[in-house]
Amino acid sequence: MNFLRSIVIMLSLYTKIPMPFIEWDGENRKNVLTVLSLAGAVAGLFEAAWAWLAFFLDFKAAFYAAGACLIPALVTGGIHMDGLSDTEDARASHAGPERRQQILADPHMGAFGALAIVLYELFCFALYWTIYDSGASGLDFSLPWMLFAVFTASRAMAQLGIATIKPARDEGMLYTFSSVTNKPAMIAVSLAVLASCVLILVWVQGLPALLCGAALVLLFLYFRHMAVREFGGISGDLCGWIIEMTIPVMLTAAAVAIRLV
Repeated sequence: MNFLRSIVIMLSLYTKIPMPFIEWDGENRKNVLTVLSLAGAVAGLFEAAWAWLAFFLDFKAAFYAAGACLIPALVTGGIHMDGLSDTEDARASHAGPERRQQILADPHMGAFGALAIVLYELFCFALYWTIYDSGASGLDFSLPWMLFAVFTASRAMAQLGIATIKPARDEGMLYTFSSVTNKPAMIAVSLAVLASCVLILVWVQGLPALLCGAALVLLFLYFRHMAVREFGGISGDLCGWIIEMTIPVMLTAAAVAIRLV
């Protein structure tokens, strides 16, 4: 029962899906981060449904791509995009880790954060358009599965970061949940989810989709280095950054894999 309550708390925090209120006591919150990838699976299901509908009704590529960019914001309320924006604002300061943490805590958006969001959405729009309009054989079957795997993997990347990178601060919502989380269990869950997502991509795209697995490894190594060196550890905003960045990185690798099939 406590595990189900953790799922409800997680979905209430990281999606806009209406959930009953549950107290954040120790037992209820200790598995919240362990089940974080389920939020990605929910977003992935909406993306998959939109892709299937686009193929079924023969949508134009631009209309499909616009909807694909809009869905994550509708499902999550833009919570992870806020992390991307704040992180890029902090990195643009070229200050030390302590000052960068202060910028992350500032509720205002700077010019570099706004620019990051605009460039991010433009690049994702182009990726969705390119993949949808690629004319690849069987794309009406493979694209929904691809999107489900990509969005699920994005949250698993954040889980792996939380479990293996020290917190930058001993306060805040991330610390509240991570301090009571079974880290070895979360590592095992995140690795299992990531491996499953790569296997799904290989299933629908063939061996070239292993490029997506390689891209995940390289992205995580970069993220770990960046989080420790530039911020002194992981934070909620940095989790938002890795979640958002995983999506275009995997989609780019998937687009290349389509060309290799």
